[in-house]
Amino acid sequence: MLLGTSLLLSIGCILAHELGHFITARLLHVSVSEFCIGYGTVVWQKTFGETQYILRMLPLAGQVIFDGNAPLGKKFMVFLAGPLTNLILAVILMQVSSTMSGRGHTLERLAQWDKVDSQDEYSLAASVSRSYGLINLMPIAGFDGRECLVLVARFFYVNPKKTLKIKQIEKSKELNIVLKQGL
Repeated sequence: MLLGTSLLLSIGCILAHELGHFITARLLHVSVSEFCIGYGTVVWQKTFGETQYILRMLPLAGQVIFDGNAPLGKKFMVFLAGPLTNLILAVILMQVSSTMSGRGHTLERLAQWDKVDSQDEYSLAASVSRSYGLINLMPIAGFDGRECLVLVARFFYVNPKKTLKIKQIEKSKELNIVLKQGL
């Protein structure tokens, strides 16, 4: 039962993630040539408009192929939309879990990363979605975080006079980071 539940949760999180990319691309008027869920043999495919929709045998990943000539800002938003969709979905699912179970406030429960109630399907789904979102933000090849980092680097390479100032205030200390071309 747990394996089946885990598989369904994973497929749901993958679908939500890819829909986040797809819907954002559409809202930003970035053309999408392919929306695909899974690896391996094609089980179903259909073309609607300019987009080919594909379902493959092993639904363990997905991809949205969009116009590579889109402006950097739009590409950045499309890549970031998948992980953000997973994180927003995690908050919604945790709220449902909190409401249904009557155990604590959503933010308190979200802060307890290591305490997932495997008997509560909404809490479990929130944990899976949160994990998908955070893992995809990692700057590793094949993940959205890497693509976002590359796009930020390209932005500074193309716009050498632009600077990005990040200000972090932590325990009465102030840390200023300024990124410029060549640094």
